[in-house]
This record gives sequence, structure tokens and C-alpha cells, in this order.
Amino acid sequence: MESIYHRFNRIANTYASRPAIMWHGRFRWKTMSYQKLRSQIEAVASVMSNNNLAVGDRVVILSENRPEWLVADLACNKLGLVSVPIHFTSNIKTIEYILRNSGSRWLFVSPKMWQLHQSTLRTVSQELRMKAITVLMDMQHELNKDDLTGVITYKEMLDGVGDAEIAINNLASIVYTSGTTGNPKGVMLTNQTFLHNVDASTSLIPIFPTDRFMSFLPLSHVLERMAGSFIPVLSGASIGYARSIKTITADFHIIRPTVLISVPKIFERTLEKIIAGIRHKPRVLQRLFFCCLRKSEHGWWQQRLDRLFYHKIKGIFGGRLRFAICGGAAINERAIRFFARMGVTIYQGYGLTETSPVISVNWSGANKLGTTGKPLPGVMVKIGADKEVLVKGDNVMFGYWQDEDKTKEVFTEDGWLLTGDLGFVDHEGYLTIVGRKKDVIVMSNGKNVSPEQIESELNLSPYIAQSIVVGHHQAYLGAIVVPDYENLKQEFGEVQVDVKKLIGQEIERINDQMAHFEHVRKFEVQEQPFSIEKDELTPTLKIRRHIIEQHFSNIIAKLF
Repeated sequence: MESIYHRFNRIANTYASRPAIMWHGRFRWKTMSYQKLRSQIEAVASVMSNNNLAVGDRVVILSENRPEWLVADLACNKLGLVSVPIHFTSNIKTIEYILRNSGSRWLFVSPKMWQLHQSTLRTVSQELRMKAITVLMDMQHELNKDDLTGVITYKEMLDGVGDAEIAINNLASIVYTSGTTGNPKGVMLTNQTFLHNVDASTSLIPIFPTDRFMSFLPLSHVLERMAGSFIPVLSGASIGYARSIKTITADFHIIRPTVLISVPKIFERTLEKIIAGIRHKPRVLQRLFFCCLRKSEHGWWQQRLDRLFYHKIKGIFGGRLRFAICGGAAINERAIRFFARMGVTIYQGYGLTETSPVISVNWSGANKLGTTGKPLPGVMVKIGADKEVLVKGDNVMFGYWQDEDKTKEVFTEDGWLLTGDLGFVDHEGYLTIVGRKKDVIVMSNGKNVSPEQIESELNLSPYIAQSIVVGHHQAYLGAIVVPDYENLKQEFGEVQVDVKKLIGQEIERINDQMAHFEHVRKFEVQEQPFSIEKDELTPTLKIRRHIIEQHFSNIIAKLF
């Protein structure tokens, strides 16, 4: 059986001198070749091997995106260890639960996470009798000596000698995904499921050694892990690690990616800012811009659009982008159309943590707007009697870690995975996702509403940053809306505006595009944005509906 490390090792032999990764060090941007990357992996693996870790032992990685994350992940895979990523935005209760539930034997942790949670991590480590804690740091002065007592630094691990033997263990990783209630569930993904997803995806969307990916979504999220990490290093391409989500605009110009793995929010927010910027241009340029967008994609109009706007907008993403893959949630069709006119191709896909993650995707030979594409080769999709999407294939998880009951709940008797998503497959074989089964709003008049589609339209308004639509068992829909104060300031400056009135006008405009029963009748403005820190957003910026509804239950009650 082939492992992820087996594949990487062959690629490292072929492309030894080519750049594998780039990142920002203490003072400047650095690069590392495939040969050097493999050397670090071998050193780290040798230290873990010498500490008598056994095949199948779990190793937790708690860190922001950084080169050491990749090294730790591949070192684990080489030894047949099971890597267990934890979102670095997780609260300490969740971190502690995953450490204990997985029975972790080793912990890789970033300096920031170590400073935040050192006391608890030390306590849990002692109780679990972990072999060691490694602080991922390339500058030892990031922490003081007391902080480093009893731990191994990453620099010390790089002094490891010897070439540990490659071990085979089908279970490659346990990725915890949080549900609406209860504790997170550990999704067991194997070498086979990951490699199937890599091979099936690249058979449709070829990746070349000259490609460069930009990594900014959390590596603890399976989409970034598979598509933004495994695919490039198993294709001889390179990865540029963004410094943070806050520096992403500047990092685009430095990394200059050719491939981008993203979520809808990035493109939708970028579109909002572009439109807000255009509205500050002279009126003649505004008219020309919007006129060009409405005209044919060929001829004089496209030439004017290219000359005046195209190169600047494509330059936002570094100027070399071949395409972007967008997953994690549905992206607004208007955003895809807009960027396509600007020369930025976005392929929408669909998947779950439980499917490693890609189920379907659009690509250059089959790209249908509004759908999530056709199923990958080797992946079967069918629609259940209640319109739920069911999946079967080599990309599907082995089950939930130490939870047979939950595993049985998500599989039919004949082995189909219940995704929890509602959708349909059209006559051409394209899959469209309508929304989460559990999120459908059942109104008192019997109408079923998928709130995601309405929220997508609301969030495209230049005055709205975030929104959530509510109305379960009610006669009409309501919404909580977070204003986009950055865009409001850019457009109106210091002029005082009635924000609620402005947003009300936007909602009326959007209501005109919706069916009558989908109209938002009442709304409330929430000043503070929904945040990851308050558990209201996932690491990929999707709203956690049940958490927000709990936090704002009093405001929601006033809407009805």
C-alpha cells in the first residue's frame, strides 16, 4: 500500500533542487527546496522514532500555518503515526477534549498557542504520559527559558540523526469536526482516501511543477490540507505561506500564486471593495465600467475593460493566478461572473471533512455556473427520497474515532454516506447544493427556505459585512445584519448616515429578487461582527448558525 510520504519521497527525488515552500521569517521571505524539506522531515521523524512512538500513535498539531506544520504532518506519515490537527482558534475546552479523546502521544505546538495554553497543555501531557511536546519555533528567543523547560524545540529536533524506516499504517489522520451539539467527532481519514482525492482532483485540474499555491486557510481544515498542501507537494509545485489573514492582500503581491484554494468570503469581500472603489472614480469611468460589464465579453467593450480595469483587478491576486478553487460554502454567482470577466477563473466545488474532502468540482472542461460541478472520478452521488445528498467512494472516511454509534448514524445499510446536505443532480450530471438539511427554515405557512441563498445576496451588499436569516416556525423571515463600516467610511467619509435606513433600502432591493415568502420583513443591526473567537464562525468563516441564534436569542425574539 502506498502512503502519502511514499509519494512525497518520489517527488522529492525528482524535484530535489526546486523550491517546495516559501514563508516569511523574522526579517525576510525565505524559500526551501524539496531536498531540504525532506531532510527536515527525516530529522524530525528520527527524533520521534528514537522516542519509541509506535505505528498508530496519535500526534496532535496545534499551530497556525507555517512550514513546520507540513514537516510534522509528513514526518508522522512516514512513521505510520496518526496526525491530529486542532484549529488554532479552538477554545481550551475543545483542545483539551481532542487531546484526551485522541489519546495523543506527542504534541507539536506553535509559540503563540504555547503561551496561551501552556498550563493546561503541560497538565494534560503529564496525565496522558506523552512522549514529548515540541514547540514549533525557529527563533528560540520567542519564549523565555522557563517556558521551554521540559519541552523540545523544533530546532533541537532538526539535530536528529539517522533515517527512520518508512512504516505503513492505513489510518493517516483524525480530523475533528464540531457538530451542533455535543463534543467534536474525530473523522478517520486514511492514506487511501487522501490519495484518491489528490489523484481524482488533479486528473480533472492538472497541476504543474511551475505552479505556486498560496496557503492561508487553516491547515487544520481538510480542504486546505488536501488541496493546498498535499496536492502541491505531491505534484512538485510550491507553497507560499501567507503571514496571516490580515496580511493577505500584501502577501498576494509577494507570493504571486498561480493556484488559490479559497472560501467564498474572500472573493465576495474583494468584489465589495472593488465596487466601492469604482464608485469613487469619476462618473464617466463608473459608467464605462458598468457598461462594459453588461456588454459582450468580446470586441471593443472587452478591450476597454481590459485596458482600464482588468490588469489592476487581476493584480489584486498577484497577477499570475491561473484559477481558484472555492469550497466550504456556496459562492454567489455574481462574484464568479464578475471575476471571470476580469480574467480570474473560479471553480466551485463541494465536499465534507468525511469525504477527504472533495466530492464534486467544476473544471475547465465542465464548468456550469451555480453548480458544484460533477462528482470526481471514483465518487458516486445519489439523491435520497428527502433530497439529501448521499455519497459512496474511495474518498469516504473510515468512520468516527471511537464512536461506532455516530458512525452508524451517518451510513445507510448499503454503505452510502449521509452528507446532511440537500441538493439535486441535473440532466447533465452537475450537482447543486441547496443548503444544510438541519438549517432549512420551516415557516408557519409550510414553506421551506434555505437561508444560505438569501444571506449570500445580503452579504454582497457593500453596506453589509455579515448576516443571518431566521424565521423557523414564523410567518415571515427576519435577519440580524452586521454593517460593513469599512466600506461605509470609504463611501461616506465623515458624513453622518442613517445606517439602519441604508441597510433597509438594500434589503428591499434584494427582496425584489426573491420569491415573496423569501422576503426579509424585519431586521436588527448588530454592531460587533460574528467572530471565530466567540465560536460564531468556523475557521473557514462560515457562520455557526446555532451558536449565533443562542447568543442573540433576545434580539431574534424581538423580530417576531
